[in-house]
Amino acid sequence: MGLTAGALAGMFARIDTTYGIWKAPAGIDASLNGVFLPIKLTETQSGVLNPLGINAIRDFPQYGNVAWGARALHGADQQASEWKYIPIRRTALFH
Repeated sequence: MGLTAGALAGMFARIDTTYGIWKAPAGIDASLNGVFLPIKLTETQSGVLNPLGINAIRDFPQYGNVAWGARALHGADQQASEWKYIPIRRTALFH
């Protein structure tokens, strides 16, 4: 857990520096080097987790391990929060 948290923090910093806080720290730009994934999630599994507000770390052969989701703590679709995405919350905090 600790190594993954550090890798995610570094990835957030890299995305912030490269694109700005308004860019979601997720997708193919959000690579996580040195993170071991004991379970490889499928698109279907990730598709179940994301609406629940759970961000997955996925392994893609062409990109490696990437953060695949940018939901905040209250990011479940059922909650219908206007604050469900990380970039929305971070942009509001920085202004």
